[in-house]
Amino acid sequence: MSNRAWQWWLTLRREDGQDLVEYAMLLAFIVVAAIIGIRALGNAIGETLYNRLILNVFQHL
Repeated sequence: MSNRAWQWWLTLRREDGQDLVEYAMLLAFIVVAAIIGIRALGNAIGETLYNRLILNVFQHL
């Protein structure tokens, strides 16, 4: 096997890249979970503010 082919083979066999892929997948999962959580909380907070502030103000007019 030539030196260039051997270097290519050794590069494929290295496992250093797996850590990067695992961290990227973990980060993607955290981002998706955060987006879902923020949307759910945002809707709940919006409904609560609307019900308590806006409806109460118009009831007293």
